[in-house]
Amino acid sequence: MTPQTATTAEIPSPQTLRRQERTRKTILKAATECFLNNSVATVSVEEIIEAADISRGTFYKLFRHKEDVFTQIARPMLGSYGSRLAAIDSTDPREIFDRIIDVYIQIWREDSEAFSLASREAPSIFHLLDEAHAPVVQPDRAARNTENREGRVRSCVDGENGDRRSPHPGSRP
Repeated sequence: MTPQTATTAEIPSPQTLRRQERTRKTILKAATECFLNNSVATVSVEEIIEAADISRGTFYKLFRHKEDVFTQIARPMLGSYGSRLAAIDSTDPREIFDRIIDVYIQIWREDSEAFSLASREAPSIFHLLDEAHAPVVQPDRAARNTENREGRVRSCVDGENGDRRSPHPGSRP
């Protein structure tokens, strides 16, 4: 076997790639139904294999474990969610909240099954949700912390003469 033949043999044909993608989608669809009827924790790989009507080897060629399947179901929805959250450019907390709710509604309309699974299985994918929220939540937290610190400093200074007083009622300056 020549080096060129070995390299060619390792690269799947376009037909093989299309077949693998169809099989992957079949597995994801079957797993989604299984997960919706039960939960990720209680569904076995065997149940997914049976529902998808595939062999164990086919499953493990495309996925490492059932959590990998679940992540691949949720990740596209969460990616869309994250990019939409990142597009929120307001600094007004109420407007941010309204826009986050709008994003949730849009995602629900686009992929209600993945949204239902992600919502119900949140502890399993919390790290993915946390990553999606970070662009919006972190700047808002930083702004709130700055406002809180400034508010405490202002409350410690009494009006015009600048007399210091305790921020805690009933305590001595």
